[in-house]
Amino acid sequence: MFYDLHIPFPSSSSHSTSSASSSNSKQPSKKQQKKSAGGGAGEDWRKKQAEEEERKKGRDCWFGVPTEEREKSEGGVRMARHLGYSVLAFTQTAHSRIDAATHYNPFNNSTRVPFPSIDPRYAAKGAAATTVGGRGLVQLSRLHLILDEGSLGSSGCGFLAQNTALLSQYDILSVQPTTLATLLLACLTLSVPGPNQISIITLDFSTSSRLPFHLKRKPVLQALRLGVVFEILYSPLLPSPTAASSTQPSQARQTTLSTAQDLARITRGKGIIISSGGEGGWGTLRGGGDVVNLGTIMGLKPNLAYAAVVLTPKKVVLRAQARKTFRGLISTPRIIVDDDEEQQEGEMDVDEGAGSVVVG
Repeated sequence: MFYDLHIPFPSSSSHSTSSASSSNSKQPSKKQQKKSAGGGAGEDWRKKQAEEEERKKGRDCWFGVPTEEREKSEGGVRMARHLGYSVLAFTQTAHSRIDAATHYNPFNNSTRVPFPSIDPRYAAKGAAATTVGGRGLVQLSRLHLILDEGSLGSSGCGFLAQNTALLSQYDILSVQPTTLATLLLACLTLSVPGPNQISIITLDFSTSSRLPFHLKRKPVLQALRLGVVFEILYSPLLPSPTAASSTQPSQARQTTLSTAQDLARITRGKGIIISSGGEGGWGTLRGGGDVVNLGTIMGLKPNLAYAAVVLTPKKVVLRAQARKTFRGLISTPRIIVDDDEEQQEGEMDVDEGAGSVVVG
């Protein structure tokens, strides 16, 4: 029933190691290929890349993740199911830009989800009923990019046409602006409909002592018109046992509430979702009713706070799935009745050419 679209997925040292090795083994230049006989360097590089991709597909998403982290996630998923959640989005976070040559997607494998046995899309027939009491838990993959000054360079942030194959492997794309320039980039450029359109703009300034910038009404409303929603994380509002001092949680709560109230004023409470996004793990996850109460504290009306946990996230998931079929056109078949046989019931010709499917 409830949705949480920001569950941090544990990272591993093996992922960073594989990324580093991929960056070291870059494609040889054209001069190097000419020096080698028959361009053998380029062929060897492509062969190694193909072998590496096959090895990655053979792994599951827990490759290189410590066992204790997996056990914590497994217990957290059981707790989320007990609290009434039906959809979770496991989030992989990147910084500045996406580089397809070095980026590692843990969800690009045969299982595609962390716990396929409880996902009704992948579980064997009858397995979900014996595992979680007959009610499954849908697990989605999400790529979350934190935008900074490095995202404004000539190479961009990585949401480009040449990275469409990589980005299409994720169910949801989202960004988190840290400056006013990156907010404009997210609202006016990355929100434009297309195969690499983002679905969520996350506003999380809990690590700052004050708001780094004020929200602008026009770009925010423009993003809403394009179908993008804004996300508020409620984990900074909760006490954190890992906080360095007592003043840090209070500053995080004050900044989060100020951001949420400012956003609710601009959007009138529409186009907002509330997620956990807890840096401290599953301990920050709360029940759906508690999250609705937190939404009212943020300045949302009760019905809009409920929509931020149930209705609006559902629309985000459906719209994100439509991103993968961008510019897909389907024509409706037309029935052509012969004049000579118009009175004969059941004898009709169907124009087969009118029912073709065109995918652009």
